[in-house]
Amino acid sequence: PRLTGTMAFIGDLLAQHKYQILCLTNSTLTDALAYNDYCHANGIKFLWAECPGVYASIFVDFPTPRANSLESDAQLS
Repeated sequence: PRLTGTMAFIGDLLAQHKYQILCLTNSTLTDALAYNDYCHANGIKFLWAECPGVYASIFVDFPTPRANSLESDAQLS
């Protein structure tokens, strides 16, 4: 996934400092999807929250490291 503009700056910041999670609030769905794609591809946990009125929503994507999922699959066989 390729981030542009401010998103590219955030992506560079995440990569340089090796953050483990990105919490995003008050963002558009388009931006949230782009950030989530970037985070998911780079093993960074992602949390997006919004409260546009009397209700709220939260989306969480905590990718599982591939080594762990492969080990789990092997144990099930």
